[in-house]
Amino acid sequence: MTERLGLGSSTSATSAVGMAKIRNLIASRCGQANVNTFVLFIDNAQRISEAEYEYLEDLDSMVRQDRLSLFLVLVRQSDAEGVDVGDDWRDRATHSIRRWFMHTAPFGPLQGVAEVTHALSGYDAVAWPTPDMPFSRYFAREAFDGGWRLGSQSPLIWEVANEMRKKAKLPDTDTWPMATLTLMVRHLLHEIAFRRAGFDAFTADDVVTALRSCSFLRLEYVRTQSPIPVVG
Repeated sequence: MTERLGLGSSTSATSAVGMAKIRNLIASRCGQANVNTFVLFIDNAQRISEAEYEYLEDLDSMVRQDRLSLFLVLVRQSDAEGVDVGDDWRDRATHSIRRWFMHTAPFGPLQGVAEVTHALSGYDAVAWPTPDMPFSRYFAREAFDGGWRLGSQSPLIWEVANEMRKKAKLPDTDTWPMATLTLMVRHLLHEIAFRRAGFDAFTADDVVTALRSCSFLRLEYVRTQSPIPVVG
């Protein structure tokens, strides 16, 4: 946590010293932004120990003494295989629930081709590294300037993915996890569009290759709790 906050780490530093550094950082950042709430995202929050929760509660109390507030966003995965096993905070003390667990917002897979289209269109709109350079234009400038958009290919991508599922004898679904969608897009843009001379659009074979590269079917077997075929 301290490394992501840019505080560094030291084997000789005590917890009190670390706490003071984080407290000072929060006060400094809030002062610079002229706000009184500091939002802290903690990834892999399912791994937080009871002692670490107590550490955060102590930090929150100190921040309150500075007339500031600490807002935690605990990003947690309920199960390594992606199977929801419910919330793990229901048996916690009431003071802890009031402090940290006011709301749960499940982040599920994309629902249907419309949401897939919306997600893919984001690559056509979000600019990087300059305002005139959307992600998809960066990797396929000629095609983009000619009118091609990644979002326009969502029907093909959706169809190919469903066909792969059908051939694998997986149950029908209208959902698609972001994990494999983003990895598929990375392969399509970086490994195909960026490297292919005269690229103008992805083909069905391109989509199949990208889906295989991101282990699309493997996650689908796990999501649906279907046995993974043994090849050999």
